[in-house]
Amino acid sequence: MKDPTLARVVLEHPHLLVLLDGLDEIADPGLRADFCAHLGQQLRRNEYAGWRVVVTSRPAGYGRDRCRLADDQFTEVALQPLGQEQVPQLVERWFQEAARKLEGYGQERATRDAEELKRALARPDFGQRMEVMFATPLLLTLLCVVVQRGKEMPRSRAKFYDECLRVLLERWHAAKDRDGETKGEKTSATEDRTDKPAAMKAHPGFLDAEVAIDVLRPIAYTLHLHETRDEVSTDELALQIYRRLQALQRREDADEVLQWLLERAAVIVEFGEKSGRLGFFHLHIQEYLTALHVEREGFLAELAGHFEREWWHEVARLVVSIGGKRTFAERLVLLLVEEHLLDEKRHGVLRDMFVDAREVDLAPVRRRLDGENLPEPEVLLALIRLVQGRRDPELAASARALAARTKGFVKTAAEHLAATATPLTGETGGVSVAVLAHSGDADQGLALARELRRLGMTVWPGAGAPPSLESFDRKQLEKDKVTAAAVVFGAKAWWTAEAMRARLEMLQVKGVRLVGVRPPGATGPAEALPIAVGVDCSAGWNDEKIRVLRGLLVPGPGGPVEGQAFVEQVTGIRLVWVPGGPFTMGSNKLGGRASPEQRVRVLPFLSL
Repeated sequence: MKDPTLARVVLEHPHLLVLLDGLDEIADPGLRADFCAHLGQQLRRNEYAGWRVVVTSRPAGYGRDRCRLADDQFTEVALQPLGQEQVPQLVERWFQEAARKLEGYGQERATRDAEELKRALARPDFGQRMEVMFATPLLLTLLCVVVQRGKEMPRSRAKFYDECLRVLLERWHAAKDRDGETKGEKTSATEDRTDKPAAMKAHPGFLDAEVAIDVLRPIAYTLHLHETRDEVSTDELALQIYRRLQALQRREDADEVLQWLLERAAVIVEFGEKSGRLGFFHLHIQEYLTALHVEREGFLAELAGHFEREWWHEVARLVVSIGGKRTFAERLVLLLVEEHLLDEKRHGVLRDMFVDAREVDLAPVRRRLDGENLPEPEVLLALIRLVQGRRDPELAASARALAARTKGFVKTAAEHLAATATPLTGETGGVSVAVLAHSGDADQGLALARELRRLGMTVWPGAGAPPSLESFDRKQLEKDKVTAAAVVFGAKAWWTAEAMRARLEMLQVKGVRLVGVRPPGATGPAEALPIAVGVDCSAGWNDEKIRVLRGLLVPGPGGPVEGQAFVEQVTGIRLVWVPGGPFTMGSNKLGGRASPEQRVRVLPFLSL
């Protein structure tokens, strides 16, 4: 204040509210810590007893290296994300402003884009992690820019971060380069949508988006290794850019590229005015570029070594979202160890990886469940929890085999996994079913068809012997809208052939409910079968068994069958009826609230 008298009056006010914004913009951690200590000391003086002070900081700049205010003086409050009502409001206002400011982007189109984006954000299948991410004003604004530029709504965080980077790297603030341009003049939407504007390419430091990302990803990785995002100086960053340009055999000047990244693309920002401390404009962008570098360079083992640190958890999620099935499997093999599986937070990250992955490979988990030397029961339960809800016939087979080898709560969990992992699609109604038997089991297939017809069921395609599994017309079965099939598993292990397994899986993909039947005289272990065994008639056909089979093929309106997955018609949710009963809860090995073990009884319930 220029008037010292006014300043004195304000500072001596007994109920002064002081707002200190941007503690983290003090680039030097030592100075930041000294400021926290100094502020605490000053506020303990009597003349400041009536003051109320609000200090803001990004989480990355607070709490480490003594950069913390005294708990007895300050209450730490986290800034809440945008609420459910605020998100659509920001979207509406952003597109309204875009229609006013951008030439060629009319109100009608802006309204349509805003409504489509709001509908997409409100979809129940959008995903909680994506929803939480867009509750951040900056990222939600960038999403609006992505949609305004005609891009599709990103379905993964990795895809969104990639789109954000390209928006920033390809944009051009025309107002900065036009002489005499007024502050209120509109920007051309056509120019903004151009992939490589001529004006942008005129900047000596301009790089194509692909090249720029290749330059930035090792820089992000280095920053992340030091667990910071704003601790690199201008010269350090310029040197890293120079080395990367050399490695890519580029001729651009490193200082000019850095200037473009700072002033034009704004991917790099300065933390604190004239501090000389640079970093990425958002931590999520640094995490994405780090994950991209890990995936491109094959640093999966190095990433696994950091997994115990929360700082690296988002990178772990993003790596599997970027890479394919092989990346997922290699990453999972490194992380399926006891110390991670039994840690609740890290187990949650592993679960997230299954949700976020571009392609999931269940083989590493199946191998652990199928191994000769099974891990401890707690580890088995953690593995089962990891894949609960996945639909995969091979996983179901592994779970059935595990249930046969174990007892107690592990057996119960394995049985539940076997039921839920069995693929199930299509309708629950209809009375026309197919009987599918390999030519080697033709007699058993015919006998089963007769038993079902005796109960009044219509067996596809009509009277007589059912077609063999090798030769039946799948397209005709689909055309006739057959929704369920009893598959005969006799003495000949035809189901081990890839072609036969593919036939069964294609039926499931097309919406046919498959129920396995072991006919009289069947040999071989039931656990080796590729689908859940509905009825074991190996001891002979009888009415009770056939009625159970009928209920599995065509569930009646009375509800689900014990242990059998079904789709609830009103909500469309896949559920399993669990009959209830006694089980052992808790574990003496875990200690804490998990102890002691105790026998409890639960009523029947429906489970996801």
